[in-house]
Amino acid sequence: MNSSINESRNTSYSLSSNDLQQGRTFYTQTTFAIIAAIAFLGSTLVILLFVKERKLPKKSYNMLILSLAISDALTAILLVTNPALVLGDLFPYLTNPVLGEIFCRVIWSRAFLFQLVVF
Repeated sequence: MNSSINESRNTSYSLSSNDLQQGRTFYTQTTFAIIAAIAFLGSTLVILLFVKERKLPKKSYNMLILSLAISDALTAILLVTNPALVLGDLFPYLTNPVLGEIFCRVIWSRAFLFQLVVF
């Protein structure tokens, strides 16, 4: 009895690379790309409207709409450039250790993407 409990505790579960990439299919990549394109186009149109109509930013609620449009446009850009969501294995990986460290901490960790979602 005790030996079976100890064996079950010592069994390590490892995820293969196939298990880790199970959720990233062509369908999800295409869906994320379409959502990002629509979000970017819509947000860009709102930003251009604010640039064209100079009287719109004078109201506080319009400034909130403008800031949301800017945040959405940046989120759409980061969603497309996120290596785990849209580009997948096509993303160029860096061989320079310093640039690789920056890449891992900034882009691969999705820190900016999560911060824009919080905004």
